[in-house]
Amino acid sequence: MGNGLQCLGALLILGHCGSAMAVAGPADSLVLALRADVSSDAALVRLGELLDFSGGDAGLQQRVAAVELQLDCLPGQTERITRDDVAALIALRVPEAADALRWSGKSSFARIHLKGQPVDLVELTRRSQAELEAWLAPRFDQYQVEPVAAPEAVAPAMARDEVATIRPFAGEALSRTPIWVELGRPGESSRRAFPIWFAVQSWTKVPVAAHDISTGARLTPDEVTSAVVDIAALGARLLLADGDMAGSIATGPIRKGEALTRDRFRQARQVTAGDEVRLRVQSGALRVEVRGVALESGNAGQRVRVRNSGSGEVVAANVAGPGVVEVTP
Repeated sequence: MGNGLQCLGALLILGHCGSAMAVAGPADSLVLALRADVSSDAALVRLGELLDFSGGDAGLQQRVAAVELQLDCLPGQTERITRDDVAALIALRVPEAADALRWSGKSSFARIHLKGQPVDLVELTRRSQAELEAWLAPRFDQYQVEPVAAPEAVAPAMARDEVATIRPFAGEALSRTPIWVELGRPGESSRRAFPIWFAVQSWTKVPVAAHDISTGARLTPDEVTSAVVDIAALGARLLLADGDMAGSIATGPIRKGEALTRDRFRQARQVTAGDEVRLRVQSGALRVEVRGVALESGNAGQRVRVRNSGSGEVVAANVAGPGVVEVTP
């Protein structure tokens, strides 16, 4: 909280002062002492819960004690209220007491701990697991879901008027998958969230290596078969699609039975920089074909630079197929 009047922007003040009262006379001072540590079950706290009173008019004490403020902190957290904060509140809600205030005691601020209801993690874990299994069921013939014990992931306390909502699962189920729980008040957009983690296994048939594949080898149909694999264990790695297999080149060794994922291959170029190519020059009905060296890599339809091996001239040509480029007018 800020000091003085600055704190008022963060406080919702609800006065319980009744009808207008006569201004207190200069009789006795109202002596206030802040309690150092206070716990509250609700976000609305009366000043009477924060202060000890002595001296002054009894009616004035009651009016000051009845002033309420709303804490900004979340359940389970602590907020700091200073003497200046309290004095500013009193000046606003009970102005007749402002000149009669005196402070005593050692505490210059109070720490207010806002208590909250413990979240029912057992019930939320059960509901979260059901949400995750409902997502897995239509996608996999076999799957297994188990809660992951995570003592360090403590759920926040819940305010009395808050509700817990399971966020619908969207994405990919990995070997460690979170289901998010939101805490918030109905109708309000501001929410807090925390994850409940699960260990997931989900099996389905995918393309795998039929034999050991060496680095740099082109993938052929004979080297591909299928097997049931735990997809969750692959993480976010994408499987090699049927259309990607022709001409794919292994970027590292792949053992028999390993899933064929895109990160294990690169797509072969129809023309690779440094390769010798057939350079066709078309002019009307006349076609001349000479040898050349590709200076750039490309696939069908792409334009690459090629050096004519005979003349040394560099021309731009379109890739027409594996090892073939064409120059057209």
